[in-house]
Amino acid sequence: MPKQRGGDKIVTILAIEDSPTQLEALRFLLEESGYAVIVATNGEEGLVAIKSRAIDLVISDIVMPRMDGYAFCRALRSDASVKDLPVILLTSLADPRDVIQGLESGANNFICKPYDDLALLARIQTVLTNQEIRKASPSEMGISIFFSGQRFFITADRLQILDLLLSTYENAVDRNTQLIHARDELRNLNEGLETRIAERTAALATEVSERRQAQEREHKLNLTLHAIRSLNQLIVREKDSARLVERACAILVDKRGYGSVRIILAGLLGRPAISAQAGQGETGVREPYILPIRYGDKDFGSLEIWPSPKELIDEEEGSFLLEVAEDLGLALHLIGIERRNAAYAQIVENHHDAMALIDLDEKYEEVNPAYVRLVRFDRDAIIGRSLKEILGPEFLAEIKPSVDRCFEGEQPSIELMWGMPGPEAMHFEAQLAPCRADNGSIFSASVTLRDVTERKKAEENIKEQLAELQRWQDVMLDREDRVQELKREINELCRQKGESERYPSQRMDAAPFEAGGGEP
Repeated sequence: MPKQRGGDKIVTILAIEDSPTQLEALRFLLEESGYAVIVATNGEEGLVAIKSRAIDLVISDIVMPRMDGYAFCRALRSDASVKDLPVILLTSLADPRDVIQGLESGANNFICKPYDDLALLARIQTVLTNQEIRKASPSEMGISIFFSGQRFFITADRLQILDLLLSTYENAVDRNTQLIHARDELRNLNEGLETRIAERTAALATEVSERRQAQEREHKLNLTLHAIRSLNQLIVREKDSARLVERACAILVDKRGYGSVRIILAGLLGRPAISAQAGQGETGVREPYILPIRYGDKDFGSLEIWPSPKELIDEEEGSFLLEVAEDLGLALHLIGIERRNAAYAQIVENHHDAMALIDLDEKYEEVNPAYVRLVRFDRDAIIGRSLKEILGPEFLAEIKPSVDRCFEGEQPSIELMWGMPGPEAMHFEAQLAPCRADNGSIFSASVTLRDVTERKKAEENIKEQLAELQRWQDVMLDREDRVQELKREINELCRQKGESERYPSQRMDAAPFEAGGGEP
């Protein structure tokens, strides 16, 4: 495709189009093809541009505001200086009068919108070539014609008319080619339509079946999730294991629609086995779907489910039911913990030793009634206050080192005195133990104060009695020694008189004196 004309001269094309988008697309196509491009948005702007620049070809839309393409051509042909400038009109060719009006206005060529880029470029080349030929052999003609109820006067020369008619024919051929192509495509589509309809019908049937299965599955899962939600509410609310398993069976039957559900708990917390069942019992010969109820290493029992006769428990529902069994295991574990905690609380509540729980700031978190009686404060007045405020600075000074050791992980045991020394003083045996979280960190300490005042008094009394007994024992031993001495003296006198000894049992005792050769 030539980009130059007459040696090195660049071909300049005036593009007239009121649509900015289409105008910019046309400019881009022409510039990419090597043409210089001037643009205008209507016929009036096009006339101004022609007078200010040397133009080689005009491409103009027909339907434009202010001055359309036909008016522009007529104005152009009435100006002797530019009347030979070739013009290509962009049209839809929806009416035969478009061709007559094009001839009447002096247009050189038509091209249909929307146009093919290569077709437009080929048409430009054709028009420019014919323009060179026309310069070599010009001809004038004029004729009046009547068409479609309207008279037209055609002044175009024969070459111009030929160009216009050829372009019209070319456009008709292009449209016919497009119609043939569309007809062939339509025939191919019609030939494959029945097959595609059959395939689509089969696909729709499969899709409907899959959708129905999905809806049934969704309905089943919704029932399962609804039952699980009710079970979770039950687990949070119920604190009795027997009622828990009984209501859980009823929920799975009522909310989910299983044929029968049974829960068996073996030896829960040292009690006899618990069994609960809801539904119509074992459904025929079908094996139940069995899940273990456990928490950690602790096995509590089993969950047995008999689906309705036409149902099967798939993998996804089975995973939900496994979570149900695990939740039941956790609930039973927590019920056991709460029972043990309640038992421990009763033991602490009824214990005669004073017990307290203190935090890391040495403030009271909890106390038992015995502690309240000991310190003579109301419980509400104790909780949140420090050891110093309740026990006093002197008592705190004695127990503080043990408290520090306790928060370091030890379990110290000490004896303390409360009050001034004397009969009114109270004596305590204090035992401290750290309370640890699951991660091993110490968060508080338990303090047990045992009143050993009476024991201390008893110990002092026993000490005094033992001392008195020892004194009397010493006196009695001294007397015994004196008696033995007198017996030995009497035996010695008897021997001196030649008489027999009065206390023979003292002879061995006298041997030391005889061996010594005289009286002691």
